[in-house]
Formats: sequence, structure tokens, C-alpha cells
Amino acid sequence: MVFLCTTRLHARNGIVILPLQGYNHNVNGLNQDLKIEHLCQTFYEEQIDFGCLQETWLSGDYQREIKTKHAGKLVSCLIFHHMQPIQQDRGSGGVAILLGKGGQRAWKDAGSPDPIRSELINGIARSMGLELHVKDKYKKVLKYFIITA
Repeated sequence: MVFLCTTRLHARNGIVILPLQGYNHNVNGLNQDLKIEHLCQTFYEEQIDFGCLQETWLSGDYQREIKTKHAGKLVSCLIFHHMQPIQQDRGSGGVAILLGKGGQRAWKDAGSPDPIRSELINGIARSMGLELHVKDKYKKVLKYFIITA
């Protein structure tokens, strides 16, 4: 099941719907490449621009590109991850932001900034943020700051 959120901005002449679609998901572990490839394919199918992921259970702070195929077409997503060092007795924690095609474009338009990673809370990564820029129908730059927690 995919839950989408559409950002709305109140303007003088009513409500303007911004051109980014978001997704929030507790992934209950991303330790299988197949799972993240499936998410990337879903982002492509549903035209999701960014996803805020919790409980990744992965280690390390990193950024990497995920490439997979969907209906014979190469699809790519970009993941930004924040996590504590691996602990053998724990399967919890870890957050990530996953960018689909539109999210990657908005990230590049923002100057490809590094994500802001919070300090660990009791040794566990609980939040991070990433800046994205999009233009509205009047060509005005709108700044998003996506937070996953």
C-alpha cells in the first residue's frame, strides 16, 4: 500500500498544489537489495518524488544510487541514509530519504546539498533532513526541507 502526501501552499488566489509527491514508510528493515529495488520501482510507477523512510536497520551515513529495471526501462533512485554503528542485538533505528526522478531534479536544483543528520539519540539515528527546490507555475523557486523522523 502506498500513502502519498501532496503539499499545499495557501496563496492569495486560493490553494496551489506543488509539483512534488511524497511518501512516508516504516520499512521494517532494508537489509535486502530486492526490497529497496522494489521501492524504487514503486516510486517510478506511482510518480513519487521523495520518500521518508524509518527503521532501515542499516549501518552508516551514506548516499548512493539505486539502479533497477522496470518494464525493460532503467530506473534510478538516490538514497541518503543515517544510522548508528551496527549492534548485533538490535533490529531498530535508521532513517533514510529516497529520491525518485522529480526529487533528484529538485535536489540538483537546490545545489545538491548534503543532508543534515541529527545527533544519535541513545546511540540510534532518529532524524535527518534534505533541502529540495522546485519552481511554481510563476517560476518562483520554492524551497522544501524534507524531514524524516
